[in-house]
Amino acid sequence: MGFFDTISSAFSRDGAATKFTEKIPVVGLVTAGVQAIAGNGDHAKRALATSLNATLTTAGTVGGFMVGGPVGAVAGGAAASCAGIGVEWGVSKTIDD
Repeated sequence: MGFFDTISSAFSRDGAATKFTEKIPVVGLVTAGVQAIAGNGDHAKRALATSLNATLTTAGTVGGFMVGGPVGAVAGGAAASCAGIGVEWGVSKTIDD
């Protein structure tokens, strides 16, 4: 088992790097697309659900900050986080484990 075997396993459908990138806003959407192209439908849905939650929360926080400063960031982040959790739950209900 060489160095490149470790890298390829990190980027496999359940690898550490794949699970990490799923949680990064917008980057996780690319990960979901790659999973879908590779034929890993359930893994693509998992990446989509996780990434949408992170993306919505980040967008709400930034938008809230632009409107109301630090207090707006907290309020926007909290509201968007609730929406993100709802979206993640809705997408996760379609995954066949």
